[in-house]
Amino acid sequence: EAEALMGIMIFEDFIAVLYLGVLAGLSGEGARASPVVLSLLKATAFYALVLGVGGKVLSRALTLTLRLRSEELFALLWLALIILAGVGAAQFGVAPAAGAFLLGMISPARESDLGERIYGRLEAFRDVFLALFFLAFGMLLEPESLKRVLPLVLLVVPLSILTELVITSSLAFLAGFPAPVALAIGAGMIPRGEYALLYAAFGQQLGLIRSDLVQFTGWYVFVMTLLAPAFMKNTRPLYRALRRLIPTPVAFAGTLISTTLQPMMVRTSSGDLSTAECKSESGSRAHRKGESSWMLLGLIALLAVCTTALMTPSRSGRAALLLMGLLLLAGISRGLRRALNRIGAQMDRSRFPTPHADPQGAIEYTTHVAVSFLLVMLLAATLWNDLGAWTLLGFLLLVPIHIGRAWRRYRAWHRPIRSSGP
Repeated sequence: EAEALMGIMIFEDFIAVLYLGVLAGLSGEGARASPVVLSLLKATAFYALVLGVGGKVLSRALTLTLRLRSEELFALLWLALIILAGVGAAQFGVAPAAGAFLLGMISPARESDLGERIYGRLEAFRDVFLALFFLAFGMLLEPESLKRVLPLVLLVVPLSILTELVITSSLAFLAGFPAPVALAIGAGMIPRGEYALLYAAFGQQLGLIRSDLVQFTGWYVFVMTLLAPAFMKNTRPLYRALRRLIPTPVAFAGTLISTTLQPMMVRTSSGDLSTAECKSESGSRAHRKGESSWMLLGLIALLAVCTTALMTPSRSGRAALLLMGLLLLAGISRGLRRALNRIGAQMDRSRFPTPHADPQGAIEYTTHVAVSFLLVMLLAATLWNDLGAWTLLGFLLLVPIHIGRAWRRYRAWHRPIRSSGP
């Protein structure tokens, strides 16, 4: 689960820095819809320019810094590059942290000695800035404010922990991870809260939140960080306890999706494959990676469409966004179906409740579940300004519908289910 946690954290940082850029673009402009959309477009353009157009060129140029023999000159050059990246991000109305983040993403540090050399030269600066971060964190908290925000902390902390243990773990399980590993991933996400402090600081600068909410954020992050190790060390007992509470139809529906997505989401160890299978796997891995990348880009674009629709007041604008989202959703659906059909032979059929289970039926069920939830998300975003929270009923209706469809497949297979849900 360590590799999965690292991937989630990197993606979380990517999205968080993007949102920080949007907030930075709103400084002095208020929270009107048009500045929000403009800031989002500028941040997206900055990401696309650096990652898409300049990624390869800048990566090769950064490799040339390895030729510098002077360690002092090497450190000064990279400090200048970090500052330059921050200034470039600020020119797009993006948070300077986004520039430094993207500089690290495009640098070939993982493929050469560049990363080790950067860490060695800039480690002292990292420690200094880390100390400054915790100093600022400590200065943020006012001990006398704990009495005011304690009831809210006692309410939100258990809900947050429950969200990570149930929702995050369930999503990890549906993505193909074994149930104990999925629960460990959910527990590992509990202490993640440093960006909440940055959001609170930005919100206070923009005049959108009061000081009490900033104090609550600080104490919330502090308490979550203290409680996280206890949950991370006791995931096995938690798994055994939660396993008894999950109804059989829900467990079967989750197992059906998890088994279908596992070959796509979880890498197969080369030791588990024969020589011929290894050659076939390596031959198709690049194609699958490219296909998955296109689906991920389509999903990110769909999320951007939904976010923009939430902030668009005109019905004609939301109708155009709905049409755009439907086109993206059609492409995602076709790509997902092709990808699942291609890896259908790699499914671990021992996880199915019976050897007579139909893998093609599992693929169709998983595709329908994914596409229907994305469709409801798109409809909810475009109709939110008209119907408000009533749009969330679509998600509540989908859950029993899909559990019922999975249970009908289970009954058609005429075998009792083996408990394997999270």
